[in-house]
Amino acid sequence: MRLEQLQAFLSVAETGSFQKAARLQRVTQSTISRQVRSLEDSVGMELLHRTTPARLTVAGERLFPRARKICDEWSKGLQEIADLVGGKQAELCIAAIHSVCSHFCRRCFSSFMQITPMCSFV
Repeated sequence: MRLEQLQAFLSVAETGSFQKAARLQRVTQSTISRQVRSLEDSVGMELLHRTTPARLTVAGERLFPRARKICDEWSKGLQEIADLVGGKQAELCIAAIHSVCSHFCRRCFSSFMQITPMCSFV
């Protein structure tokens, strides 16, 4: 089972159409069909009724919310990594002796927190 297969399945389920799903995923309709069929082969059951519009089978209804969570978590993970690469980090660790912290760091931290309110100090 691959992420692309789950994304193809979700797109067809949400749009009700293999053709619309293909446009949404920016691939060909045959690619979407192949990905869904491979996913169905992996789980051992049909996940979609090939009607107009395409509808979820009972197995598809069971898989749909879990596939959505998997894809959402993957997207969140990629976004968090992109944020790290882009310099956005939610936590900053600083080690300094007390005398430096009490005088110098207080002003720096105040300015820093105004610029980056999403960051916390540990």
